Amino acid sequence: MNPIVWIIDRTVHVELKRNLRMTEAAWLREELFPYLEQGYCLFSFNFTEVESIDSSGIGILLALQKKAKALGGGISIHGIQEEVRARFEFFSLSQDKDTNN
Repeated sequence: MNPIVWIIDRTVHVELKRNLRMTEAAWLREELFPYLEQGYCLFSFNFTEVESIDSSGIGILLALQKKAKALGGGISIHGIQEEVRARFEFFSLSQDKDTNN
């Protein structure tokens, strides 16, 4: 997966590669949830290179979205490919996502 994480203006930016499945979701939980504990509540995901996502990937994004909203923030997801878009809409991630590529 080799995700890249960086911070600009109190927003945690995440660039994902290829797939977001169980293994990658576990890594995201370990990597991103500590940012919430440090007071970061805005997350921006680049999905341009994500080809597939499973329920574990959706689950971690929903959990992160819920915790970020509780802190007054949220998540944005950019560059979603059509193959992945339907899964996001099915699981109600569509409220926060920015579909502009």
